[in-house]
Amino acid sequence: MLRFYNNPFPDPSDYPTASTLPPTAIKALLDLGADPLATDNKGKHVLHHLLEAEDRDRTPIIRQSLRYLASHFPTLVNQPDSNGMYPLHTAMQRVRRLRDGGRIEITDPEFSVADLIAAGANPHVRDAHGNNVLHYIADLGDMLTNSGLTEIDMTFSGEWSATIGCPAAARRLFDILLDQGVDVKARNDAGQTPMRILLDSGGAWMAKRGRWRGASSIYSSMEIEKLADETEAKVFDKFGVAGVDWNERDEQGRTLLHAVAAHDNRRTVWRCKYLRDRGVDPLIRDMYGKTAVDLAWGVDRVVEALQDNDAKD
Repeated sequence: MLRFYNNPFPDPSDYPTASTLPPTAIKALLDLGADPLATDNKGKHVLHHLLEAEDRDRTPIIRQSLRYLASHFPTLVNQPDSNGMYPLHTAMQRVRRLRDGGRIEITDPEFSVADLIAAGANPHVRDAHGNNVLHYIADLGDMLTNSGLTEIDMTFSGEWSATIGCPAAARRLFDILLDQGVDVKARNDAGQTPMRILLDSGGAWMAKRGRWRGASSIYSSMEIEKLADETEAKVFDKFGVAGVDWNERDEQGRTLLHAVAAHDNRRTVWRCKYLRDRGVDPLIRDMYGKTAVDLAWGVDRVVEALQDNDAKD
């Protein structure tokens, strides 16, 4: 079995055996002779269905069943459905679907991904749209309830922290994926890398909130803002160490600065400075003749960050 070089998740027990698997519906069906390798009309097998299981009030606890099935029927671990979705992708979708901390045990969805990789899942597989698992984790956040990979979270005592909650669990999973050598420069069929997705779509929940509530309402103090900056910097730095191309351009010739400058939110200025520090030119034109400065025009603080000759803080 694969052992992680740096696995931040606890490993309290070995995979269950037939005699130690709890009395679940899966065990009962297997005892009655059910075919564990059967697929439905979409090519989905038992791992797909286990990972897709959902309850409105409580997240299904699937870890022991997942471990048992993955260890006793290992061919399933790397068997996609008819649409090219591997169990690993389904597990990443589960992470995204179950991010609302009010109704889950926070780390449970991330455990599913880690356990599949430990059982031999190929971490480099692409889905039918060319996404690898880093594309999924870069797109964890949304505009409503879900925090993204670079966010900080609030503890029950009302203190902000970078080490608890959904974002921290996502970062621990991110470390696993980087340790497995998943390609940070991989482009999906839309030509997007994980970093571009992180900067340009659902990867920053609090950043998007800034459009609705105003910049000053997101961080209540300079200390909290500093923690947010440091947390995001650590994630970006890990991308850099893993080989991300900060000067990448998409099919329209847009740089990562184009992606950042197009959004006026609380993280925009910091991100502009970070990318400029890594040599991204704000005056590069895309195929439509637009620079990042052009996209930010009218938002003085962003234009200033892009035009500042000394981008460092």
